[in-house]
Order: sequence, then structure tokens, then C-alpha cells
Amino acid sequence: MNHPDESKSTFMERLLYRVLHYHLPVLFLAFLAIVLGIYSYTILPKDVYPESHFPRFQIIADTGYGSLKETELSLTLPMEQTLRTVPGVESVVSVTERGTSTVDLFMNWGADLTEAYQFVQAKMNEIRGQLPPDLYLQILRVSASSYPMSEYGIWSEKLSLRDLNTFVQYSVVPRLVGIEGIYSLSVVGGLETQVWIRLDSRKMAAYNLDPLSLEEAIQKASHYSFLGRVDDTSNSFLGFGGKQLRSLEDIRSIVVATRMGRSIRLGDIAQIEDSHAIPRRLVSISGHPGLIIDVRKQEKIDGIRLSQELDKRLASLVAESDAGLHTIKWDMSDFVRDSLQSVLISIGIGSLLIVLITYYFLNRLRYALPVIFMLPLIVIMEFFVLRLFGQTINIMTLGGLAAALGILSDNATVLTENYIRNQNLQKGVKGFVATSARILPPMFSATFVSLVIFLPLGLLGGVPGLFFKSLLFTLASSVILSLIATLFLTPILIRYFVGFKGVEEKNQDRKMVRTLTEFYVRTLESAIHHRKILLIFLGGFVVTTGALFQFIPGGFIPESDEGKIILDYVAPEGISLEKIDRRMHEVEKMILSVPEVDFLIRKSGTSLASPFKASNKGEVVIVLKNNRKKDVWKVIENLQESMKSSFPEIDVDFFQILPDRLGDLTGSRKPILINVTGQDQELLMTTARKIQGKLQKIKGLSGVLVDLPNPTKEIRIQAREGSANLLGLFDDDLSRYARIALYGEEVGIMPRGLQQIPITLTFDRDITTVEQLRKLPIFTPEGGLLPLERLAKIEIEEEYPETYHRNGTPVVSVSAEIGGGRSLSEVIIDIQKALKEMKNERVGIELLGDYKNQQQSFRELLMVLSLGILLIFGILLFLFKEYRTAIIVFLGTVTSMTFVVPGLLFTGTLFDVSSFTGLIAVMGIVANNGILVMKFAEENRENGMRVSEALLEAGRLRFRPVLITNLTTFAGFLPLALNFGGGGEVLRPFSIAILSGLTGSVFFSLIVMPILYSMFHREEK
Repeated sequence: MNHPDESKSTFMERLLYRVLHYHLPVLFLAFLAIVLGIYSYTILPKDVYPESHFPRFQIIADTGYGSLKETELSLTLPMEQTLRTVPGVESVVSVTERGTSTVDLFMNWGADLTEAYQFVQAKMNEIRGQLPPDLYLQILRVSASSYPMSEYGIWSEKLSLRDLNTFVQYSVVPRLVGIEGIYSLSVVGGLETQVWIRLDSRKMAAYNLDPLSLEEAIQKASHYSFLGRVDDTSNSFLGFGGKQLRSLEDIRSIVVATRMGRSIRLGDIAQIEDSHAIPRRLVSISGHPGLIIDVRKQEKIDGIRLSQELDKRLASLVAESDAGLHTIKWDMSDFVRDSLQSVLISIGIGSLLIVLITYYFLNRLRYALPVIFMLPLIVIMEFFVLRLFGQTINIMTLGGLAAALGILSDNATVLTENYIRNQNLQKGVKGFVATSARILPPMFSATFVSLVIFLPLGLLGGVPGLFFKSLLFTLASSVILSLIATLFLTPILIRYFVGFKGVEEKNQDRKMVRTLTEFYVRTLESAIHHRKILLIFLGGFVVTTGALFQFIPGGFIPESDEGKIILDYVAPEGISLEKIDRRMHEVEKMILSVPEVDFLIRKSGTSLASPFKASNKGEVVIVLKNNRKKDVWKVIENLQESMKSSFPEIDVDFFQILPDRLGDLTGSRKPILINVTGQDQELLMTTARKIQGKLQKIKGLSGVLVDLPNPTKEIRIQAREGSANLLGLFDDDLSRYARIALYGEEVGIMPRGLQQIPITLTFDRDITTVEQLRKLPIFTPEGGLLPLERLAKIEIEEEYPETYHRNGTPVVSVSAEIGGGRSLSEVIIDIQKALKEMKNERVGIELLGDYKNQQQSFRELLMVLSLGILLIFGILLFLFKEYRTAIIVFLGTVTSMTFVVPGLLFTGTLFDVSSFTGLIAVMGIVANNGILVMKFAEENRENGMRVSEALLEAGRLRFRPVLITNLTTFAGFLPLALNFGGGGEVLRPFSIAILSGLTGSVFFSLIVMPILYSMFHREEK
């Protein structure tokens, strides 16, 4: 291939010649990139949303059952005080329940979370000695992977709940642990094995034995320790002393005392039972008592592949076992698979539409082939880029790829269309190089402007950053790939498919294209002559849309139909776990009778986000059928009505998993959250109840709850100084007696295989009434028995079962869900009116939830929008080298955003984070079109044309490519806006905003900008 004279050719011409000369190596590199892209797709992790760490740590401290005040003083306050000193802390939020304290540490966005985690660990180690010794402590670095990916419900026809728990813990879980990608497996529910020593009070009195001395005797008898080493001439022996309790008979044979030369063994005064522990958490699987295996995956692990491996391994275990096991599961990987499939379908449909549009306008299949081939090449290669930069395949990255489809084809279309239009002017390679070298610089400049608008979006933090950084990374990297491919691959594809011999004379634009072009030119000519009238009309349109903007409902993040519902419930306080379990079985029957429900998993005393909850709290995971007539929101509405009419005593709240998880990650448990803060607990509750009453009257709010239950009755036992203390008994002694009688006291461990079975001491008669507790026999040091009421004050008092703190200040929250077809902005207006009437100097009232997140996100987006506008104007000044043309393109670009308003209103789309981000992205697309048109007008003027002639000629030449690129971009976004298959709802507002802006971009780039140009550049005489 002949090369041009280096001294007479431009850099772009020389580059194009080299690309065509080295076409075989370039094609090989492209083939290699395709192979890497296909391989990357198969190994890239797949999830719903991008993996991201939130600036939050959660510290869970649990000691079992305990006093609320004691828990608050011994756990919550020390942790709050020390964690406040961690650098970068924004707020410290705590929840204290009886025996459990959960402290959430919210950091500033942008904080170094690795360093902060080390600080949190160091601070907790500092106070570890101040905390109770038998403490369960967990420090979580909160991310999407901190929550269960799936839950496997298991029940058995043959095994008891105790045996089922043992079988799953020691036979099933160990077989699952080796699966790659599992972060943790937790067994919840069932009954844990426990040995009970039930003391006979009469026999103990006969032998003058008391429980406290028995406890010490049992602990000594079960003490087994290392003694030392014996070395003889040939062997070395390790010595151990004491006794290991390996069976119930070993426990029965423990000598607890001697009387008259006779050994009194534990079996003489107590009944030894191999039974189960008192349950704190109960699980039901569609009405069958059972347990669940809670699965959490590692970060950046393919949840779909992990789920498939778990299913396969568990099915094999069930088939091998003769325990009559049954399993069901809910799994977020199902929603991941459906969502990704939906977006992939959108990519496929968008690609097909782009191919058809390109073929129609270019009028020959071989002319369209360079563009047709470019699309799959770039899409496949983008997966390699995602792998290279540590991204995952999720709704947002695939959404960015789908959104980029139209833009990906733009550059190849512009280059191909330009050559086909001009190749008869100068045939052969020289003609191609000359025409292409002319169009490539403005095309690259226009695409660069599109990229620039994405740069400020990369600064987004918080929830917008979580959702849209990955989308924008994919979009920007795809556009960069398209630029590279256009420069290095499109010339080669044009060489092979179009050729350099010239176009057939009979090849002309289609009649409709010619008609549209002529109509456009006449319209533009008329618009230039009547520009003042048109600009007045345009000004009125901008003002009108600005006024209409206030009527667009506001939102935060769109929800998808996940096919899964979480029912959070709070039963009345003071009811035993067993009674709540029986009542919730009735609730399960009602839920399972709903035609759309497939199965459910109900948990009492625990939830997805909290391993330990009060016994009257729990949740039901309701999994809906795939083929159903009603969507998830209609099912929720029906269930709310049924619960309200059939179970009015149970407070319930309905939500889907992902919105709740997002709210929990950001610290906003519900869409509507109102915090009431102050020092007077009674005043806080009174104010919260008043707010609850006002919110219940607001249309569109449901599940309005005060997140602090009513006070419940507690029994307080305190030694009488005049009687108990004189006998040598004190508060701790009497408390231990009562604990042994009511709950049991752990006194040792019995190993059984790998199990460590607790040995618990209690009395043979259960105490079920306060009167029985008053008559509890207490063994005095001098011998004899006295009732507890003689030695201690027994009082019944009321106490709140839990307390909340925010930055060390007591807080009571009122929360609610949004429904009834109303938007966030609509209900917020009503809430703010209601709260104005609630002002009180002694309490603070703060509106949080999605409203706070929305306001914070919108502030960031406004900052990004402002920065984007400044960057575009700066680049336009650089491109056009004079301010007038730069201002023209700038004004056309900014005002084109007004088309987004009628688009959102017409489609009923909320103005939320998604649509706001789409509005910002529109600017880059509009600026792209405007630059190409104005650049040609500038060149025409430089070649001696008058202003009007230059504009009409530029419009004539650029009408078809602008129309093609806009239609192909429109086609790329259209399937996302239609949301085929569900799961892509978060992308729908983004796409609708883009489509609305694209509709306006044709008008602004082809009509408005030329009119402004004619005004700013007067005709020369």
C-alpha cells in the first residue's frame, strides 16, 4: 500500500495509512481481545448491585438474657464512649435489648475504612476487660455481603428438632464449608442439646445440701487439666489429672458430699436428663418446625455459581441421608439471574434495533456491516475491561453497557456514512484517508465532551455513587473503547466490506430520508428568517417546563419486584416464645392460603439483620410464585389488610429485601424515619405516639410504628438487710438461687464427639407463677429452708424492653412505609406540615430515612451538574477558540435538558437519583451533536460561505448522521426504559430521562443552535 508524502500529510492521515497497512496484526489483536472478553464474562462475579463497602461498622455484644439497665451500663455505654473517639466518626447509634447491645458506627463518606476497622478493633480491645467475661462479640465491616445471600430451610419427618440441629451442625455444614466463595454458614433454629441436672429440693434438705455448694462440687469433679511430664530412660509421659464427664452416668456418679461415712452422689438428689436448651430462636418452614442454614458469600464472588454449587451439594446430602430431610430455600441469586437476563435482553433488543436503523439509512447491507460488526466486538471486549478494573457483572455495569450501545455505534456510523457520502469525490485509499481524516478530529472532540460530563459523576459518593459509579465507568470505558475501535478497526472493516472503488451511481438515500432532509433544510431556512419568534416560543417553553418541574413527584431509588416479601412482626410484650410461636403458626396458614405465595420461612427471636432479637420479634420471608397475576406491591397491600383484620394485636411491617438492605446499610431502616431525641423517656414516648397518630392520617403511609415497645413488667429481687444479710446471704446469692430456679446455671461441659454439651443446674419443679417464686425454698448457711419472700423483697416494676441512643442521647423513632400510589416528595410535604405542630423545646424532632438520603444525594448531584456545566463550557471554548460559538453550543446544551421535564411527566416517572443522573448525562449527548454541526458551519464560513449558507449546508450534510446517531442512541436506551423482564427498574428513570433529552437534542442541535449562531454571527456585507 502506497504511503503519502510524510511532509504533506497530517498526523491523522499518516495514522490511517498505517492502520490499513498493518490490518492483519490489528485484526489479530482484536480477535485476542474478543477471546479475553468471552473468558472474562464467564469468570466475572455476578450480582444485583455493585459490591461496595458502606462507611459503617456494626458491633454486636450479647450475653444471653439480662437486665436492660445492666446491659445498658455494662455494654452499651462503654462501647459508645470509646467508639466515639474513632477518627472520622459521623454518628454512633445503639440499640440495647435485654442482654444484647448493638452499636452502629457511621463514618464519613470517603474515610479509609481499612484503617477505621483497625481503630475499631483496637478500641474494643482496650475495653474488653471492662465487659462481661461470657460475652459474644462480633465486629462487622458492613457491606452488601454482610447480609445473607440465601437461606436454606430444613425440616425432617424422622428427627426431633434437637437431633436435626445436631445432624445439620455436625454432618451437613462441614460438607458445605469447602465450597469456594462462602464467607459464613450459620445454623439458626432447631434445639441445641443440653444436659439438665434437676435437683430434688426435699432430698437436698434431707442431706442439708444447698445448690451453690453443689455447683462448686460439680465444677471440681469435671475439672481435667495438665499436670506435668515424666521422663524415664526410654519414654516421656504427659500427665493429666481430674475427670472428664463423658456420659450421663459419669454425671450421676459425681460425689457432692459425705454424710456419716457415706458418699452422696448427684444421682441420689437429682434427676439427670439428656434434653435441649431453652430456645431463644424458633424457625418454621411453611408450617413445619425446623431450622435454617444462613449463607453469606465472600465479596466479589459469583453468587449464581455459588448458589448452584450449594444446591448440588445439599441435594446430594439429602439423597444420601435416611433422616427424611426436606429442604426449601430463598436465594437472591434467582433475582440476580432474572435481573441480569432482563438487561441482557435489553442489550440484545437494542443491538437489533441499531442494526436495523443503520442498515435502513446506509441503504446497503455491506455499508452497514462495519457498524454491525463493531457493536458485538466492543460489547465483548468491555467484559475484559471490567475484569481488568475489578468490576463485577451487575445491573449497573450491564445497564451502562446497554446505555452505551447507541453511543458505541455513533463513531463507526459517522465515519462510515461520511466515507460513503464523499468517496466518489476522490476514490481509492487516498479518498478514504482524506475524507476520514477530516471527520475524525471533530468526531473525537465531540465524543470527548461526552466523556467529560461523566468525570464529575465519578465524584459521587453515598448511594448515588454506589449505584451509578459502576454504570458510568462502564459507559465511559465503552465509549473510549469505541473511539479506539473506530480509529483502528472501522477503517479495516470499511476496506473489507465497503471497499475503496467508489459507490454505485444508483446508490442514493432512501426517498424518506431525502424527503426528511429537504423538509429539514426548508424548516431551518424559515427558522433563521423568523428566529425572533422562534426564540420567544423557545423561551416560553423553557419557562413553562421550569414551572412544570415542581409537579414531578420526587423519589429516592426505584424498587424492583423481587418476588420476595419480608414481614417484620412485633407481638405483644410479656408473651412467652412458645405462645408467640403458636400464634404465628396461624399467621403462616393465612399467608400460605394466598394464591400468589409459594412458601415461607418464619423466624422468631431473630431476623436477617439481627442474629438476636427479643422473643416477641421476628420476621417471615415470603417467597412468591414466578407465574402470578399480581405484582409484589398488590400482594403486600392484600396481606396488610388481612393482618390488620385477623391479627390486630400484632404490629407488622412489609418490605422487600433489597430496599430494606439498602436502608439498613445507610442507617435508614425505613423510607420514613422520624427521630425524637431528649432526656425524658416518658416525654419521648408521648411525643412519638402523637407523631404516630398524625402520620396514620396521612394518605400513602402504611406500617406506621413507634420503634420502641411499651414498658413491660419485670420482677426485681433484692435481699432484705435485716434477715438475709444476718444469715450470711446477699443479693448475689439470692439472685443465683432465683436464676437456677427460673433459667438454670451452667456448671460444666460434657464432650460428645465434636460436641461440647452444656451441663445446666436447675430445680425439678418449674416455676410458672410469681407466687411460686415467692415460695422458692432458700437453703440457709446454718441449715434449714426459708421461702424467698422472707429473705428478699420481690417487686414487680415496669421497664422498657429496649432503648435507643444516637450519639449518646436517648431517641425514640417513628417509622413508616410509603404506598398507595404516592411518592416520597408528596408524603414528605404532608409530614413536614404535621411536624410543624409538634414543636417542643424539651425534645428534638428530625426527619430522616429516604428523605435525608434523597436530599444528600440531590446536593451531590447538583454539585456534579454545576461542575459538568463548567467543564463543558471550558472545553467548548478550547474547541471553537472563540466565545460566541462556544456560548451557542453551551446554551443549546443546557436548555435541551428542559425536554426531560415533559418526558418524566408524560411517563409518570419520579424525579429521583436515577432520573437526575440521566438528566446530567443528557448534556454530553446533546453537546456531541451540536459540536459536529457547528464545526461544519465554521468550516463552511472559513471557505467563504455566508452565515446562512454555511448553516444550511452544514445542516444538509449533518442531518442524516445526526438523525442516525440519535436514533441508534435512542434504540440503545429504549429497551431499558421499557424494562423487559423486570429487575431493571433502577435503570428505567435514567433511560427515560436520556430518551427525553435525546428527543430534544435533535431539535436543539439542528434548529436552536443554528438560530443562535445566526444571531451571534451577523451576515457580512
